[in-house]
Amino acid sequence: MRINLFVIIQFLITVSAVAQPAMKSDTVTDLSLKWQNLSLKNPWLLTANAAGLKGGAVPAIGTTFVGTYQEVGDFRRPQEASSKSYYTFHSERYQPVKKGVFYGSFRFEQQKENGIHWNDLLDPYRGTPYILADSLGGDWKKQVYKLNLKAASAQIADRLALGAGLVYNLSTGARQNDPRPLNYVNELDFKPSLLFEINKKHSAGLTGTYGFYKEEVSLMNNKSELLQKVFKLKGLAVHDAPALFSNSFTRLYDGKKKGADVQYAWSQSGSSDLKWLTSLGWEDYSEDVRDGVTKPTNGGKFNQTTYHLTSTLQRSNSGWMQQLQISFLKKEGKGREYHQTYDPVSTVWITTFEAIFYTSEATRADISWELVKQAEYDGFNWKVKASAGYNKYGAQYLYTAPVSQNLETANMRLDGQKAWSLKSRNSILLSINAGYQFPLTNGLDYTLKQGSANQAINKILLPDHAYLAASAVKAGLAIQYTFASNKPDAKFHNQFYIKGSGEIAAIQKSETAYKQTGNRQNFALTIGAFY
Repeated sequence: MRINLFVIIQFLITVSAVAQPAMKSDTVTDLSLKWQNLSLKNPWLLTANAAGLKGGAVPAIGTTFVGTYQEVGDFRRPQEASSKSYYTFHSERYQPVKKGVFYGSFRFEQQKENGIHWNDLLDPYRGTPYILADSLGGDWKKQVYKLNLKAASAQIADRLALGAGLVYNLSTGARQNDPRPLNYVNELDFKPSLLFEINKKHSAGLTGTYGFYKEEVSLMNNKSELLQKVFKLKGLAVHDAPALFSNSFTRLYDGKKKGADVQYAWSQSGSSDLKWLTSLGWEDYSEDVRDGVTKPTNGGKFNQTTYHLTSTLQRSNSGWMQQLQISFLKKEGKGREYHQTYDPVSTVWITTFEAIFYTSEATRADISWELVKQAEYDGFNWKVKASAGYNKYGAQYLYTAPVSQNLETANMRLDGQKAWSLKSRNSILLSINAGYQFPLTNGLDYTLKQGSANQAINKILLPDHAYLAASAVKAGLAIQYTFASNKPDAKFHNQFYIKGSGEIAAIQKSETAYKQTGNRQNFALTIGAFY
C-alpha cells in the first residue's frame, strides 16, 4: 500500500481553503495561548474516542508550521543514531461544521540519521524481539508521513454522538552502503466510537480499534561477489549463526491489532467547575515474521497485549484551574520461534518444533498535578506541572542461551510556562522543564559465548542495559514569539510565530558493568501560524 504525497498536499490545501473562512475577525483572542490550553479545556481530546470531539465546546482553530530538529550526543541506546537531523512540515485543525466536529492533522518528516549500528529496522524499539541487523552499520535517509483524521456526528436524540478515527503512517528508509537496507512501513488504525450522554452530569464512551502494521525489509549488495552477514536477533541479543547472502535478503513483518476502550465522564458546575474523565482500554497485537519470497520461512511470531488506564480530575473557576492525572500502562509480550527443515520432495519448509522462547513485561505508572493561572478568552498567564513516574521492565530468553533482564526505575519532572501578552495580540511564551531519572533495581543474567554471539552481547545488550539503568538529569528551554496583524479592519486575524527550543540529558551515574557516559542534546527551530 503506497501513498501519493501530491494527493495529501492537495487535500491539505483544500481543507485549509475551506476551514479558514470559519475563523471570523477576532482582534482579542490570542490563538497561540488558546491552542496551548485546548486539551486542558477539553479532556476528551486526549482520548482515542473521536466522538469525544462532542464532549465539550471545541473551537475552530488550527496550526501549521515548518521546522528543523537536530539531536547529537553519546547518551543513547545502542541501536539509535549517533546524530539525527529532521526537517518537518506539520498541519492540524479542529473544525466544527454545522452540528458535527472534524479534526485533521498531517505531518511530513525528512530525516537523516547517522551512525546506526546493529539494526536494519526503522524502529527497533517498538517491542518485537525479532530485529534484523548487520554489524557494519551506516547512515540512513528516511521519510515519514503521518495522517490522523477524526469526525464526530451531531447528537442523535440529544444523547448519542457517533465518531470515527483514522490513523495512517507511512515510512521509508534506506542506507547507502552494503548490505543496503531498504524499508517500507505501512501502519493503519481504524477507530469507530460513540459517546452517550446519560444526563447532564454523566456520560460514557466506547472506542474500538482495528489495524495493521507491515514492514518490508530488503538487504541488497552492490558488490555481489562479497558475502554479507545478517543477524536474526531473537530477543536480548540472542541469535543463531549469522545467515550469509551475496545478492539480497528479504523479511516481512505482518501485524494485526484489535482492542477497545471505555470512557466515563462526570462533571458538576458551580462556583468551581469539576470534571472527571477516566479511560480504560485493552489492545492485542499479533505479528508474523517471514524470511524470503518464493519459499518463505517463519522468522518468528510476536504477540503483545496492552492494558492502560488514565484518570483525570479537574477543578476550575474564572481564575484558576487544577488538574490531577494518574495513568497506568502494562505490556505483556511473547515471542514464538519455529525450527524448520527443508523438504526437497515437496519443496517447502516444514516446522519440526515450535515454542515460546521469549517473554517480556513492561509496566509504567505516572501521576501529575498541574496548576494554571487562567486568563481571558481561554488563555493563561502561567502554568506549572509536577509529575513522577515508575517503570518496571523484565525480559527472558528461555532456551539455548538463557538470558534475563530486570529493571525498575523512577523519574521526576517539573514543567513551567509563562506567557506575556503584548499589544495587538502579540505574545511571548517561555517554557522550561527539569527532570531526574534513577534506577531502583537492575539485574542482568547472561553467559558469554564465542564469536559473533559474544559480539552481539557486547554491542547491544550491555550498552542498552547500561542506558536504561543510568541516573540522568534532564533540562529543557523553549521560547516562542507570536505576532498578529495590527490592522483592525483585516478580514482574518491569524497569528504567526517563531519558536526555538533545546533539551539536554546528562548522565550522572552508571552502576553497571558497561559504563555509559556522555550526554544527549536536541535543538529545534519552527516557524508557523495559528488560524
